[in-house]
Amino acid sequence: MILFMAALTSLTGYGLGILLVTVVISGARWMSPYYAATITYWNLALAFGMVFVIAVISGYIGVRKVLKIEPFDIFRG
Repeated sequence: MILFMAALTSLTGYGLGILLVTVVISGARWMSPYYAATITYWNLALAFGMVFVIAVISGYIGVRKVLKIEPFDIFRG
C-alpha cells in the first residue's frame, strides 16, 4: 500500500508538472515568437527517472518505518 501510494502520487506529480511546463512554454512562445525552449524526449525521460528515484527512496523510507513498528505497540491502549 505504501509503495502504491508513492507510485501514484509521483506519477500524478510528474503528469501535472509536464502539463504545467507545456502550458508555460506554449504561453511564452505565444508572447514571444523567438522563445527557444523545447521539450525533448530526453528531458521527459530524465524527469521521469528522477521522479522514479525519489519515489523509490520515499517508499523505502516509509516501508522501513512500518517494519520497525512492533504489532503490540499498535493495539496497546
